[in-house]
Amino acid sequence: GLEAEEFCARVHRPVMARGGIHHLSDLHALHELVPHGVDGIIIDPEPLYDGAFTYTEAVAAGADRFDMFFWGPPQ
Repeated sequence: GLEAEEFCARVHRPVMARGGIHHLSDLHALHELVPHGVDGIIIDPEPLYDGAFTYTEAVAAGADRFDMFFWGPPQ
């Protein structure tokens, strides 16, 4: 399989990441891929229900890269 960074480079389109997010470290890793084409992250509710992290922690994980009041890629 392709690494996520390679995949983003090959598709030449914004990538929406979903699934496999179980810990905050997963979110941190995905946020590192924003410059390579990750445009959004969909979090399934299970980690929130299980207490792996809170919604506030999930938002804070990308706070320095994401402006929730601006539609589009980080500036």
